[in-house]
Amino acid sequence: MNDTGRFMVGLIMSVILILMSVILIIAECIELWMFIIMNLLSILLIIAPVLTFRGTRISIDDDSITILAPFVNEIVEFGKMDSVSTCTILSYGRRVYGYNGKYYGSGTYSGGELGGYTRASDSRVPISILIIAGNRKILFNMKTLEETQRIYMEIKAHDGGKCIAPSAMGAHPRRAGSNSG
Repeated sequence: MNDTGRFMVGLIMSVILILMSVILIIAECIELWMFIIMNLLSILLIIAPVLTFRGTRISIDDDSITILAPFVNEIVEFGKMDSVSTCTILSYGRRVYGYNGKYYGSGTYSGGELGGYTRASDSRVPISILIIAGNRKILFNMKTLEETQRIYMEIKAHDGGKCIAPSAMGAHPRRAGSNSG
C-alpha cells in the first residue's frame, strides 16, 4: 500500500475509533480513562503513517514514468511530454492538498513560480525535475542530487529529445550536473 493509502486508512480508522469512544462514553459503557486511551490511539493512527512516509519513488518503463509520493500518483507517457528540465525553485507556493513537512512536500500546490502544479520534492536537494505534459506540471526530485541527476538522464534517454528548459515558466532552469545557479 502506498503512503497515501496508509494515511487514508489511518484517518478512517481514527474517525471510527473516535466515534466509537464518544458513543461508548455517552452510553456510560466505558470509563473516562478508557475514553482517553481510545482517543490517544486514534491520534496515533493518523500520526504513524505520516512518520513512515517514504518520499518520492520513481518507476521508468519503456513508454512512461510513474511518480509516487504521499498524495501523488502520477503516470506520464513519454510521448505526451512537452518538456522536461531541471530547475531550482525559489518559491513553491501554497499547498492546496497533500503533505508539507519541514523539508519535504508533496501533493497539489498553487502559486509560487509554477502556478498550479504537482510537487514531490525535498527542498534540501538543490535541483528538481520539471515535467510539462499538456496542462500538467509535475515537479519532483529524489533524496540526493546524484539520484535526481540519474533519474533526469534516464528520462532524457526515453523522452525523444524533449529535455529542454522552460524559458517562460518562471522556474530557474539548470542543466543536470551543474553546481551553479
